[in-house]
Amino acid sequence: MRLLEPFAYPLILGAFAAGVTSALVTGYLAENRRIKRATGMGVVCSGMFALEVILFAAFPSSAHLDPILFGDTPGAGPQDL
Repeated sequence: MRLLEPFAYPLILGAFAAGVTSALVTGYLAENRRIKRATGMGVVCSGMFALEVILFAAFPSSAHLDPILFGDTPGAGPQDL
């Protein structure tokens, strides 16, 4: 029995790397700057979202920006709710 499709592994590794990076940067900002941890999380999340949009615009593909920003709501079925 296969747990995941082969194309899912790079996505999982990328999500893990992004999560670890955001946690480390948030911790660094909270410890070494005069801002609270929640403010640091907001700055890091906003920065990572901006990086996502920049990377999406920098590498042309056939994907549209709406599903990336808002999810695939028309593709959600009753089993997803």
